[in-house]
Amino acid sequence: MFYRHHKGNDYYVLGITKSGVDTNKAGKYIEAKHTETGATVNVFIYDGQFNVQYEEKLVLYIDTQGQYWLRPEEMFLGDALVDGKEVRRFKPFNPRTMIK
Repeated sequence: MFYRHHKGNDYYVLGITKSGVDTNKAGKYIEAKHTETGATVNVFIYDGQFNVQYEEKLVLYIDTQGQYWLRPEEMFLGDALVDGKEVRRFKPFNPRTMIK
């Protein structure tokens, strides 16, 4: 699903991470940047899931430049304070409605 950040950038959400990594299955991974810590996190892909060494649920998404990001789920779905008003941090949108 596509989302637009309140600052205007567009992203595609890949899914919610699962905590814990099974080292016997962990092979393929992608590197994503954690929005709050700035850390580069290995996201292991197996059993149709995104697995990380974090207990909290993280939203995995990609920007239009190909950079992967991780943000805490509550923060992703929550509000941001903009000019003294609370607005949704990310809003879903359909890119097909934007084609003219």
